[in-house]
Amino acid sequence: MELADAKGGTITNGLLANELIAGQLQIGNDAFQSQAPPVISIAGDPDNPGPTYATLATKAENLLAPTSSHIGMTVSATVSAAGDVSETAPTSSADVRKVANADTIISVYDSVTQHNVPAAFAAYRAKIGMGVIGYAKSEPFVATFKIAGVQRQVVVQVFERRILTYNAANSDAFKVEMGNIGQHYYSWRYGAASNRPPGAIPTVGP
Repeated sequence: MELADAKGGTITNGLLANELIAGQLQIGNDAFQSQAPPVISIAGDPDNPGPTYATLATKAENLLAPTSSHIGMTVSATVSAAGDVSETAPTSSADVRKVANADTIISVYDSVTQHNVPAAFAAYRAKIGMGVIGYAKSEPFVATFKIAGVQRQVVVQVFERRILTYNAANSDAFKVEMGNIGQHYYSWRYGAASNRPPGAIPTVGP
């Protein structure tokens, strides 16, 4: 958590995704320590090969670049486990973008960060709150992860504070989920075997 407004007392979730992908560990209000982005899968079971935070920061970094509004278009980027990015149109009837067409259509453009947000994530963020999710940090993309031991094609997007996934195989209430970014961040910051107590250092920032 962080104190976003020292005078007003506004509390928001920390900018964990920003830190993990940029490789900049925040140690104070305006102080950062360089630390390589972790080779941890951004979603799915712990033994997934990827995509990882490290590959998003390197091979797939184009997804982080600001872009123009694509409202009304479907998610087009696909990222492999190794981080290779391709632009593909949904062809198979099993493609998550075919199964859940309306949910994967771009409905919001975050002009602050210049990224597009599909309908399912925009609705979820509106319900949960901007202070929990943040602005979009990447373009949305399709990737395949092992989830509970089963390979699933999902839509993924990095936001400032969380990473969201859309799994059409889930029931409606759980189609959109937040990844285990808190656990990933703890492992990256303190080490998996650390006995140091969890909890982000309070900061004043955006």
